[in-house]
Amino acid sequence: MRLKAFLFCIAAGVLGSTALGSTVTFTVEGALTWQDTGVSVAAGDRLQITTTGSILFLPPSTTATAGGGALFFDSNSFVPGADNLSLVGKIGADPARFTGNLLPEGIAGRGAGYVGNSYDKIIPVSGELYLAFNDSFFADNTGSFTSVITVTPAAVPLPPIAWSGFGLISLLCLHRRFSRGSLQM
Repeated sequence: MRLKAFLFCIAAGVLGSTALGSTVTFTVEGALTWQDTGVSVAAGDRLQITTTGSILFLPPSTTATAGGGALFFDSNSFVPGADNLSLVGKIGADPARFTGNLLPEGIAGRGAGYVGNSYDKIIPVSGELYLAFNDSFFADNTGSFTSVITVTPAAVPLPPIAWSGFGLISLLCLHRRFSRGSLQM
């Protein structure tokens, strides 16, 4: 029983500095522009997004996945510098078109803001996460993407005084064990 208490003291010091991520599932509607996911990101956080689904554009039969398609850029697209007909994202405070900061490109060569089917980057700015389908005309779009969004806060190391505190707790636990005669398990 005492060994369990000792191991708990040590674990408390290690786990005290672990950053836990939060995960949200969000539906990105194909007929809407920037959509607030309700997810806040702080500079230095790790942002991971996995997206499935398809959006029908130019009905009746043309579909796109979050990864886009033919790797082309359309100056009339919502985010002209990112792969057209793909999932794009930004960090900002409102849904206005040219506000906020586009996400770092998820795949090299796909343009700033490109998220695609799978995204995993450290985010350099703080704010709300917005996602959109990168198209030039939204009124004829149907369907949606389902994005699973995970934000893992940047690890904040405990200050040295905290570690020394955990060390003292561990030493006190050991001292109590040995002062009672033996280390019991």
